[in-house]
Amino acid sequence: MFGTDTILADVAATEDEHIRGLQGRTRLGEREGMLFVFEGERTRSFWMEGTPLDLDIAFLDAAFRVVDIQHMKANSTRIHDSASPAMYALEVRSGWFADHNVRVGSTPDVTFLDAAPPIVRTMVRARPDLRSGPTPGTSCEPGAGTPRHPVRTLHR
Repeated sequence: MFGTDTILADVAATEDEHIRGLQGRTRLGEREGMLFVFEGERTRSFWMEGTPLDLDIAFLDAAFRVVDIQHMKANSTRIHDSASPAMYALEVRSGWFADHNVRVGSTPDVTFLDAAPPIVRTMVRARPDLRSGPTPGTSCEPGAGTPRHPVRTLHR
């Protein structure tokens, strides 16, 4: 979703999808993730109960600017609240954001290629000129989840 990489991300746009998230997934590839889409900006809360993988989460505002990045431990019931109001959240494998130099202030270019529900395809291109300092952390919202809906994200 950032840089020169492409991610195929599932989209969680409904309440049921938010609740399910990546629960039960035992594998998440280097180029896989989940994009949570919410109505409006507000503090978002995630947890990892029932998710057997360590994940990183980036919270993004309505302009897709990264406002917080957190690390989440597998099967944890710890609540991870976004540091700032967010409209989107992107979960990826643990370490992905650090490996790709994604930081608070990074802003990917996002284009929805197919907005027809329930599948949404997204192309995302990073804008390195908008990157700022690193932020550690993790999140997963109680009730954040969804079945797999492909989202294509292109990082250039």
